[in-house]
Amino acid sequence: MQSHQYNEMKALVLVIKIGDRLLEDNYTKFYDLHNKKWGELDTTSNKSDIMPDSYEISFSRPKANTEEEKEQERLEMLECYKIDERFKDKDKKLYFSILSKYYEYMWD
Repeated sequence: MQSHQYNEMKALVLVIKIGDRLLEDNYTKFYDLHNKKWGELDTTSNKSDIMPDSYEISFSRPKANTEEEKEQERLEMLECYKIDERFKDKDKKLYFSILSKYYEYMWD
């Protein structure tokens, strides 16, 4: 197998792996670590006292009890979302970059 064919084959294998990851959409590594630290998110809803046909939703975590902990947990959760999303974006860019580069060769 010639060098360029080997590179094309490696690129095809990588595109398939990245495509599988994108299809699974399981970019939650840092959010999962966050859950381990603070506990699973608990969501509750109650009928609103202010608006009769509305509900208020509240979120809590078992290990965030004080106001400082709740704020810290919230900030960390937002950062976890951002980091996980960056990994997904990186995969998307790499996926389309490889497709763009090797598009002509992947159909032989």
